[in-house]
Amino acid sequence: MWQCLIWILCGAAQADDDWWVTSGTCRIDSDGCATSPRYPSRYTNNRDCEIEVAAGNTKAIMVAHFSTEARYDFLEVNDISFSGQIGPENVVPEGVIKWTSDYSVTNTGWRLCLQEVGVAMKFDARCGLSGVGLALAATLQGCDSPGMLDLPKLDSLAISMPDKWFGVHSVPYWRQQPDYWTHEAYAHDEHGNRHAEKSFNSCMNPKLHIENVCSGHGSCVPFGDDTGLSFCKCYPGYGGMECNSKRLSQTTAWFLALFLGPAGADQYYLGWYPQMLMTQVTSVLGLLLLAAISSSRLPGLCVFMAPWMYHVVVIGSAPAQAVRDRTAADLPRCAFVSFSLLWMGFLSLAICIYDVKYKTQVKRIMQDQFRNYSSAKIIA
Repeated sequence: MWQCLIWILCGAAQADDDWWVTSGTCRIDSDGCATSPRYPSRYTNNRDCEIEVAAGNTKAIMVAHFSTEARYDFLEVNDISFSGQIGPENVVPEGVIKWTSDYSVTNTGWRLCLQEVGVAMKFDARCGLSGVGLALAATLQGCDSPGMLDLPKLDSLAISMPDKWFGVHSVPYWRQQPDYWTHEAYAHDEHGNRHAEKSFNSCMNPKLHIENVCSGHGSCVPFGDDTGLSFCKCYPGYGGMECNSKRLSQTTAWFLALFLGPAGADQYYLGWYPQMLMTQVTSVLGLLLLAAISSSRLPGLCVFMAPWMYHVVVIGSAPAQAVRDRTAADLPRCAFVSFSLLWMGFLSLAICIYDVKYKTQVKRIMQDQFRNYSSAKIIA
């Protein structure tokens, strides 16, 4: 009995050495796991706390539970904020973990535990292997047979591998970008409460009327005959997991590219502001080349026209990608091809007319200068 008590006390002391609460009402439970205030009950509003992680920690977080108000109540780990239903799974924490809740809407909070990073592997010493790949192959195939062909069937297999064989980073790469679930997950109940707990999607909510699924802008389509899952198929002009995002118009973007392409109006409409600035700079550079090189207009025209025509073709040939969604496919292919050819033909004709007029004026000026110079020489 006393041995069990000593073991529990030692285990708790070792767990406390991993991390500890420095401020606020968060807790470290008997299993050494960090929990939000009042867990498993709902946390309260306007609360914050800090948990300090031991220096040199190599253990990763295992999320036992995570449910907070998305985009308003945050758990910050390694300067990355987590909220909603997805916590810092497999993140190796460093420094101070911070928790903050706002003035409204609470949830059940979170419970995070630390675990060693690595996979349990164990090799038979008789194999005499020289590499990880060979070790895995030989262990799976058996070590008793020299040719590894006539092998006994293995009922179980335990494999251990040192931690140094794995690349460990403090924040996984897939956690360094905004979580799609945080912004797009279904969070409406049958009463229209937008702050309800997020669920898989509206198609899996049996309490919703068929007219209310997919934000009223789509219909539910089965994922497969034997899965029992359904997803939203959005009506034209809408996108997102719940069809709650109105798509931009491909026709509008194409007309902007056609008539205001050098100014980057199409990129501004799609939300690509850096590309808009690059288009404007390229257009100005092309005009400067046209003015600077009077002997040949080809370099200036190429610089000025290339990005313009590129955007006209890319946006018109298929729904263009905007910052949030693809544009709605509302541009008929025949209209795109016909008007693009007519517009390019018009531009080519206008350039040819201008070039002919310019060269005619230059030739007349040269003839006038020659005539005046000759008459002046005869009079002299």
